[in-house]
Amino acid sequence: MPLFRRGEAPAPVPFRCTLSTAFTVPLRGIAVVCTVTAGSVVVGQPARLLLPAGPLPVTVERIEVRRRRSVRADTGDEAALYLSGLAMPTRPGSGGTVADPESLAGVELVAP
Repeated sequence: MPLFRRGEAPAPVPFRCTLSTAFTVPLRGIAVVCTVTAGSVVVGQPARLLLPAGPLPVTVERIEVRRRRSVRADTGDEAALYLSGLAMPTRPGSGGTVADPESLAGVELVAP
């Protein structure tokens, strides 16, 4: 009879985060600020933005946690995620259209 029983590894928790804002960083692209509510995300991971118009596939190109570059963000981290496949939302403004980063507030980003 063994002293220690080997259990199965717990199932991984799917990645999920809630966006608070977005901004454009010159020469880097569009970054979204979010709080990771479940799981973890790594650089290069595909994900989906759950927009009202339907899901939008994106890829995590870069992660910054606590203003430092990181290879992953875990549950509870507030992170800036640089996403490919996302265009900055716009709205009508003076002289044409202006960026509307607050329109992404509350949108969820999930791993497929």
